[in-house]
Amino acid sequence: MKMIKTTWIPVLCLFLVVTIPGCLPGSYYGGENRFGDKWEAVFEKDAQAETLFSRFHHLKQLPQEERGKEYEKALERIEKQPEVSRRLETVFLAILTGHCQKGTALISELKEELGTEKYENDFELKGVVGLLELLLKQRNEINFLRKSLDDEKEQSDKLAHQLKELKNIEKIIHERETNKENE
Repeated sequence: MKMIKTTWIPVLCLFLVVTIPGCLPGSYYGGENRFGDKWEAVFEKDAQAETLFSRFHHLKQLPQEERGKEYEKALERIEKQPEVSRRLETVFLAILTGHCQKGTALISELKEELGTEKYENDFELKGVVGLLELLLKQRNEINFLRKSLDDEKEQSDKLAHQLKELKNIEKIIHERETNKENE
């Protein structure tokens, strides 16, 4: 009897260690949520930010073309189900795919909605919105700087071409003057 008690406790502990983590809200392992769905996230109220960040991490790992497809799907989903979590996912995808105008519009709507009494004490969602807003501003700044850099490069190439043409003109003038002197 004593041997059964001493082996029963470690077996129970091992069972709990193996089974409980998969039952926790927002737990994701290997690209699947705890219900076995392939990243069709089940948004749970107890761990909404954790679930969102798990989804965001998965989306960031996708190749650019798949992100574009996911973005299109997300736009269709928010038309049918305009849940806050779905719109947050769409904003993140807009940031990843470079559709900053749509992301800015969605962030504005979300900030307005989170300002209502319903979300008064939901600091977790407000924090996620704040982070996405910062990412969106950073993406807009990167896009602006990239455009400015491209414009500067274009201007530099144009000036380099003009300088080359001026040198060619100077060379032609110098050759003409040399030929006149030799005649």
